[in-house]
Amino acid sequence: MKRILFGLIICATFVGVGFILFIRDKAPATLSQSESDIFTVAVLSPDVSIKKDTQSIFEPASGSVEVQAGAEIKTSSSGRAKILYPNGTITTVEGDSHVVISALAGAGNESRLFLIVGSIWSKIQNILGTNEYYEVETGNIVASVRGTIFALEYRNATSTIYGIGNTVKVSAKNEAGSPIPSTNTDIESGTKVIISGTASPTSATPLPTVAITDQELNTGLLGRNLIEITDDEADNPWHKGLKELIRRLKKSSRSPSSAPAAASTSPTPTPSASLNPVIQSISPTAIKVGEYFDIIGKNFLTLTGAQQVTSVSIGSTQVQFVTQSTTVLMVIPSSVKAGTYDIHIVSTTGVKSSLTKALIIR
Repeated sequence: MKRILFGLIICATFVGVGFILFIRDKAPATLSQSESDIFTVAVLSPDVSIKKDTQSIFEPASGSVEVQAGAEIKTSSSGRAKILYPNGTITTVEGDSHVVISALAGAGNESRLFLIVGSIWSKIQNILGTNEYYEVETGNIVASVRGTIFALEYRNATSTIYGIGNTVKVSAKNEAGSPIPSTNTDIESGTKVIISGTASPTSATPLPTVAITDQELNTGLLGRNLIEITDDEADNPWHKGLKELIRRLKKSSRSPSSAPAAASTSPTPTPSASLNPVIQSISPTAIKVGEYFDIIGKNFLTLTGAQQVTSVSIGSTQVQFVTQSTTVLMVIPSSVKAGTYDIHIVSTTGVKSSLTKALIIR
C-alpha cells in the first residue's frame, strides 16, 4: 500500500511539474512590459557613475546604459548625462548632481525623479492621460508638468525652478515631505521660484514668482541648454514663451565691447558661416534591436556650439539622438524592428544627408 501511495505521489509531482512547464510555455510573454520600463542613460561627458536598482555601489559609466526605476545617477563637476525616454522626453543631468529615479514606467509617461543635489534640465513630451505624470522632487519642493521645458537646481537646501516653455506646477513640501496644497504656483516661461530651507512656509499662500534675469539666461544651467534647442522645438506651440527666451538670450549675448576699438586699423574677423551637417559613416554597422550606435560625420554643431541636426531617421522612422560633439551623434533606435535601413539626418536649414543601407538591425 505504501509503495502504491509513494508511486501516486511521484506521478502527481511529475504531472504538476509538466503542467507548470506547459503553462509557462503557453502563457503570453511578459517581457515586453518590462522592456517598456527600461530606459537609456546617455553619457555626454566623463565622470558619470550609475548605481542600478540591482546594485549596491556606483560604477563608472560610458556610452549608453540601460536603467530601470530605483537606479541612481551621479555626476562630477565635469560630468553630464541624459535620460532618454521612449516617448521622446529627455532629462539632462548636469555636473555635480545626484538623481534618484523613483518611478519610470509607461514608456516615460509615468516618471518621478528625486534630485538629492545638483541641477537638471527637462524636456517633457505632451502627457495628456489621466494617470500620466512627470514629477521631480527635492528636499523642499514638488514640481509637476504635463508637457513643457523647465530647469531645476537644488543646492544648500535651496530649490530654484525655472519656467522655460509652457507651465510648471510647483508646491512646497512640509517637514514630513508632503506637498502643501495652499502653496501651489504655476511658473510661466521666463519666471522662476526660489525656496530655501525645509520648514513649512509661514504663509499659506501661493509661492511668489520673479523674472529670470538676462545673466541667468547667458550662464550656467540655462545658457548651456538653451543653445541646444532646435528650431522645431522653439516653433512648437506647446512650448509657449520659449521663443521669447531665445530672443532675449541672443540679444543679451551681443556685447557692445565686442566691437573693434576706434584706434584699431584691423577689423575683427568674422567667423565663417557653419556648413550643413554631413553623415560620413556609422559605428557599429550591425546592432541588435534596441542597441545604440554612433553616426560619424561633421558640422553637427555650429561654430558657437548650437545644434545643427533637427532629426535622425532609421528608414522612415524618426528616432531619439544625442549630439555628443560636432562629429558624433549617439542614436537610440528603441523599438525599430530587425532589417536593413538607410540612415538620414536633417539640418536646421532642411538639408538632408543620408547613407544607403548603412545599418543592419538583427
